[in-house]
Amino acid sequence: MLLLTSCIDSKLMVIDKHSKGRFITVHYATDRTIEPGSSSHYGGDFNGTGKPYYGTAKVLITDGPAKALGTRRQAIRGVYTEGNSEILGINRQDSLEFFRDLRAASSNNEGTALLFVHGFNNSFNDAVKRAAQLTYNIDYMGTTLLYSWPSNTWDKEYLTYAYLEQKVKIPPYVADATAARRSAKYLENYLAQVLDTARVKKLFIVAHSMGTLVLTSALKNLIKDSIIEGKTGRFSKIKEIILAAPDIDLAEFRDDLSQELIKAELNVTIYVSGKDRAIKTSELEVTNNAVRLGGTANGVFIKPPIETVDATSACNDYLIKTQAVRLLGIKIFPPIRISGINHDYFVTKTLVLKDIFILSHFPEHISPDNRGLKTKRVRYSLKPKPDKIQQKWVEQFNKNRGPLPPRAIVTGQLIGYYWMF
Repeated sequence: MLLLTSCIDSKLMVIDKHSKGRFITVHYATDRTIEPGSSSHYGGDFNGTGKPYYGTAKVLITDGPAKALGTRRQAIRGVYTEGNSEILGINRQDSLEFFRDLRAASSNNEGTALLFVHGFNNSFNDAVKRAAQLTYNIDYMGTTLLYSWPSNTWDKEYLTYAYLEQKVKIPPYVADATAARRSAKYLENYLAQVLDTARVKKLFIVAHSMGTLVLTSALKNLIKDSIIEGKTGRFSKIKEIILAAPDIDLAEFRDDLSQELIKAELNVTIYVSGKDRAIKTSELEVTNNAVRLGGTANGVFIKPPIETVDATSACNDYLIKTQAVRLLGIKIFPPIRISGINHDYFVTKTLVLKDIFILSHFPEHISPDNRGLKTKRVRYSLKPKPDKIQQKWVEQFNKNRGPLPPRAIVTGQLIGYYWMF
């Protein structure tokens, strides 16, 4: 244990250092359409060919994690920027050339690869930059892969207002949710090709927001097909799966999507937050109060052996100074607390980045207890069928949240754990 802790501490030092920059090659696949008059600019619709387009994008990153939020004004408004990131070029490839280059890259990186699946309201260029920024922020030295599904882009000013005020509808949400489900088959085929032919030995997968629906739906089908085809050896190549701020119906994930992940014995970590305003907006305004997996308002999702990490405490609010006021004749600038959207915390919050760093850099899965996270035990609080007297106290308890009397016996039955920063 001491040796492991020392090793983790020494590796984590890299996260806190600033670097002058890095060139990152993103190997992408996308089922987006190609913009008219271009060979490598992708839009927000399906390409209609039944096959994805492939290629590579060269990205220059010159900012470290501490600057990932961009300028002060942008950070206050909660708009995520990719730091000083610049796409230097996009090179479209046919499938043969793409997988030939991917095999070469995998061989050079000892078969390690990171696959990123973006979320709602991301253009193709947004997705490329986000994949590169994640790679840079966790100092990942393996091959970077991206799957970009045809999410529409919407005015970011409007979305920021919608998330912060939570009083307006988000028109493209339903269209994106439909596109996410439709893209699952394309991603399933892409994953099968990567695992079967790209010489990838350890695949680390990160999906964000609505991209988690694309990924989990694809994995569900891939696992079923692999069992039928006798190709279950694929699963041993998937080292870790991270679902960050998942915008998935909790009941659908619990009762359906998660079943196959558990059956395949995959290491799955879910990051949730009670301060994620995009998830709250999704629940309140878009999906008719349907509980989302990435929120905590209705409790933290628990389903062992899937590991859930509550990142609420890592999503700190912003303190800024307001206009001057006078108090007892003294001119002061009282700070006020402004909550950001907090939906991109997996690439902007140091505590979460450090945890992802550990999951992505060690050959074996490191449990949350050994990653320095706090354990939260969850138990049933009441008997499944209380008698009439107990039911009376239960109703009073639910109404007033007061202490339970002795007759309302607690069972103490442990239903699982989740972890906190």
